[in-house]
Amino acid sequence: MVERRKNLRGTDIEAEVLLRSRRRCALCFGLDENTNTRRGQIAHLNKDRNDNRFENLAFLCFDHHDEFDGQTSQSKNITRKEIIRYRTDLYQQAESGKLSNPDDVTNLLSNIPTGVFARKSGLDGGANVSIFQTRRNWDGRPVYQILGQSFEGVKREAGPNMGFFSFETVESLLEPISFHDGDYHATLEFADGFLSIEEENSCGYFGMGVYFEGEYSEIKSPFRRLRWWLLSILVSRIRKGQWPNP
Repeated sequence: MVERRKNLRGTDIEAEVLLRSRRRCALCFGLDENTNTRRGQIAHLNKDRNDNRFENLAFLCFDHHDEFDGQTSQSKNITRKEIIRYRTDLYQQAESGKLSNPDDVTNLLSNIPTGVFARKSGLDGGANVSIFQTRRNWDGRPVYQILGQSFEGVKREAGPNMGFFSFETVESLLEPISFHDGDYHATLEFADGFLSIEEENSCGYFGMGVYFEGEYSEIKSPFRRLRWWLLSILVSRIRKGQWPNP
């Protein structure tokens, strides 16, 4: 029975190879010092196309991939050790930021909407999430700061219950934004202009009645942005025990 080939396309491993190499051919880089992005394929260095371990893979241009796969005994072959050495040097150069190229496809990734998003809630509580880009990762992907604030019971004499989260995330084409802290887990996804949040094990993580799950719409109105900003200041003061006298 013929063993079915394991598909590499669309996997995290494929994405990691492309992002680490920034689509530079390891042999073009090592043999010709060519740091331009190339059209190519991911090669299996041990020639086993079912072995999709990261260390067994390298991005090669079409010509070098064909040459590596079609080696003959008539000339000095490209060796696996050569590719591994050139690949290591390439990854180090990419990580150090020395492979800047205005045409680099990884510099074009920016699919996470930025701005302030609010969940439809009553006057006694609500939630908002701010998303903004802070920098780029070593592989060119945008890095975002995610700030969340939720509260319930503004009219309570003792002040509202509040919950906050703050974390950074690197853009991924394969995985949604997620936040973990112990057993608590929140997943953030975008669709049709809305932000949706799903939670697991939120009970007891924040204050009573405080949660982030739901659908959020972007606040585009300057007046509404100002309203959320003032409300955030009020909640922050309450959080510090500075509840206004009636």
